[in-house]
Amino acid sequence: GEQIVSLDLAVERDVAGLEDYLKRFIPSSQIKVELLNDNVVLTGTVDTPLDAKRAADLATIFVSGGEATTGQYSQTAAGGSVNGGVDINNPDQERRVSKIVNLLQIIGDDQVTLKVTVAEVSRSVMKQLGVNMVGSGGSNGISYGATSDTFPGLGKPLSNSG
Repeated sequence: GEQIVSLDLAVERDVAGLEDYLKRFIPSSQIKVELLNDNVVLTGTVDTPLDAKRAADLATIFVSGGEATTGQYSQTAAGGSVNGGVDINNPDQERRVSKIVNLLQIIGDDQVTLKVTVAEVSRSVMKQLGVNMVGSGGSNGISYGATSDTFPGLGKPLSNSG
C-alpha cells in the first residue's frame, strides 16, 4: 500500500501528424503547428492566400479527428446506484471545440488586376471627331498625350442623319 511515484501527466494532441499532412498537401509551405490550450496555432509562410486557407481547412479536419464515424459510439459509464444501474452519458455533447488560429504569412508578391483597353484609331477618324493632338511625351517608360479639343459630338449624335 505504499505509494512509489506520483506523476502529473498532460495529454495533448499529436501535432506532428498535422505538420506531416501540411508538408504533403502544401509542399511549398513552411508551416509550424503549435498547441495553445488545446487550440491549434498555425505559423510560418505560404505562397498564396489559397494555401493559407487550405492549411486552416486541413487543421480543422485534423482536430475534429474521427468524430464523424466514432463519436456516436463514444459513451462512458459513470457512477452507479444502489440498484446496480449504470448512468450512460455522451461526453461529446459537452466537449469543448478546439479552434484554429491562422497566423500564416503569405510570401507571394502582391497581385493587382488591371483592366486595360487599348484602342487604335486612324488619324482620319480623329479629325472627323474633331480631336487634335497637341502634345505627347514620356517618362519612366510611360507615355502620355494631351488633346486640344474635346469631342464636339459628346452627348449628341455623331451624324445628322434623319
